[in-house]
Amino acid sequence: MLNLTRYAGCGKRACTLVSSFCVKERSNTNPPANSRKISTHFREEHTRSEHEQRFTTYWTGLVAASVIAASVDTDSENAPSSQSVEADNIPSPTSSGTETEETLIAESEDPLPEILKNSDKLFHQGRYMEVDALLQGYAHVDSAEVMWRRARAQFEIIKREGQDPSILARSRRVRQMQEVVDLVDQALQLDEANSSAHCWKAILSNACSGLAGFKAQFQNLETMKYHLERAIELNPNNNHALTLLGTWHMNLLDLNFFIRAFVRTVMKIPVHCSYMEALHLFLKAEEVAPKASIVNLFMTGKAYFRLNHKSKAKQYVELALQQQAVDDEDLMYLEEAKQFYRDNLAS
Repeated sequence: MLNLTRYAGCGKRACTLVSSFCVKERSNTNPPANSRKISTHFREEHTRSEHEQRFTTYWTGLVAASVIAASVDTDSENAPSSQSVEADNIPSPTSSGTETEETLIAESEDPLPEILKNSDKLFHQGRYMEVDALLQGYAHVDSAEVMWRRARAQFEIIKREGQDPSILARSRRVRQMQEVVDLVDQALQLDEANSSAHCWKAILSNACSGLAGFKAQFQNLETMKYHLERAIELNPNNNHALTLLGTWHMNLLDLNFFIRAFVRTVMKIPVHCSYMEALHLFLKAEEVAPKASIVNLFMTGKAYFRLNHKSKAKQYVELALQQQAVDDEDLMYLEEAKQFYRDNLAS
């Protein structure tokens, strides 16, 4: 099976409230007698709330319009009556309007971004069961971000359930892995342009094919490469996808010559890989996230060694050995780096 490093990955709705007041017109000679009182009342209450300010402006406008109409009527004895407003038709500034606005604002505050952020923190702490439980509450949401994170957490849970060699246990793991792959497939159906979903499709398809056997895993090579390249195309700064694709090249090149020949000739799988391409990918990942990955530092040194740059190889492998392991996978690569250094770079 190809060894791959784990990838741990990444608007609020605008709510526009539109208020309108409908005014009915009725004939009357003079403006309402209580217009000045109404205007004064609303001026005194001007600062109470946004709703009352709107009504104050509204009433002031009505009074001004009535006064103008009255002044025009004095020029003509037979002038038509001015406009009047039925107070009953004007909505009062009650708490119902405030409640409606608060409800809309509450609905606009989408909690999902914060949930995803918390799930990432839990994942980095190795609390995979909690991540799965947290995101399970949003399983009904059609979100690619939720789905690939659920797939990631469930994959880590399956890996840690043990390696029972029995046929029944193996069959169960295969079924579980296929369900995880289906999750990330759903994420890509919702958002094909999601770089992280493509990255995890590559990881999970490799793991699933590994359970299916030697032939299935090699048949999955080009699928894996496609999704890693697509992830980088969508996000050139996806350092995890860069490291994984570089590792894809290195693992194939480190295979026995006869196995590579078998893959090309017998299985008819066109595999194109090179140490130079792998080195380019590792250096790009290091540029994006310096010293963030023990795997990337070690593989960079290993690629330099394969290209006969021993001094550079020694520099990067030593950097890898200086880093602190944060999980079991880091520990595994640290042990491999130590052995590689002793065998090839210690002298």
